[in-house]
Amino acid sequence: MRLVSIKYSENDHKPKEWNLDELMLDQITLIVGRNASGKTRTLNIINNLARLIRGDSKPTYTSANFDAHFDHDGDNCCYKLSILNGNVVEEKFESKGQELLTRGQEGIGKIFASKLNKIIDFQTPPSDIALTSRRDNIQHPFFEPLYDWASSVFHYAFGTPLGRDIFGLFKKEGAKFDPRNTACVVPIYKHGEKEFGDIFKEAIKADLRIIGYDVTDIGLAAPSKIIATDPPLAGELMGLWIQENGLKGKTEQDDISQGMFRALSLIIQLNYSIIALKPACILIDDIGEGLDFERSCSLINLLLEKVKDTHTQLLMTTNDRFVMNNVPLEMWTVLYREGSHCKIINVHNAKEKFEQFRFTGLNNFDFFATDYLNNKN
Repeated sequence: MRLVSIKYSENDHKPKEWNLDELMLDQITLIVGRNASGKTRTLNIINNLARLIRGDSKPTYTSANFDAHFDHDGDNCCYKLSILNGNVVEEKFESKGQELLTRGQEGIGKIFASKLNKIIDFQTPPSDIALTSRRDNIQHPFFEPLYDWASSVFHYAFGTPLGRDIFGLFKKEGAKFDPRNTACVVPIYKHGEKEFGDIFKEAIKADLRIIGYDVTDIGLAAPSKIIATDPPLAGELMGLWIQENGLKGKTEQDDISQGMFRALSLIIQLNYSIIALKPACILIDDIGEGLDFERSCSLINLLLEKVKDTHTQLLMTTNDRFVMNNVPLEMWTVLYREGSHCKIINVHNAKEKFEQFRFTGLNNFDFFATDYLNNKN
């Protein structure tokens, strides 16, 4: 299942109103816009919807209205969810043109039961999402592709440390970890190495070399700069290290530069998720932040190559010149804000503008930096 479009609003017709026009999404979409145009917020909306569907979070919003459309093997699926003061006031799910779930306030609604082959009445607590609380692969198997999509959404904020400041504490009996927690890169690496061995390790090294980091080895070890504690820790403290070609010693996690570690962390987590979970939707905010020109460009090219000919959907945000110039214009979506209204321009609603720009001789960044899109000539 792939997310095709999403529309969102909150606090409609009130002072704190904010809304996002319908955002059409392709397999690869680069969302660009000036600061405070809504780029980060847009990815958060998608991730929050996935969290609600997975059941990771409750509908505690004072106001939220989601309208998402998906493609499932050529069939159109639509999921709408409206929340007010922590309660679901409207929820609908349609597939193949058939309304399979509808509920309103007080949790009262109707749902299609496959085994019974009929619509039945139900009631769920107003604060619960029916799609989650009514999950039943026998009676309601049509929900499963949506759960699968939500379970395979990964959200990376590239402008953050991405786990550089967090070590892993491992107990003998092992510990559970969440591969969607981007600060969890150390345990993710440990599990990846244990589950996939050299395939996992070699994939990471190969990707690092592609973006200009000649890393010959990588692994985990106790950080040398942290002395033993009294009382001792409840497990073994470990951090990442890398061995670069031309350096005699290993570089430990806290000595790896911020930009390099962001790239390393993202590459570790992407390889783990792709090999282990085959994600459907990867969200990367501020891609390329902190990297120089060559590595920023190489990272973008690597990501585009990794998702090509796969079922993985890649959604990224940036206002970085280097990134913009290395992503084809047809993959762009430009956000601009008019007050509380976040508007969208892309090939789906301004195809002629995009096509005409090819003949200007300007680079992609100029498409964003100039007033070309607002020129009515």
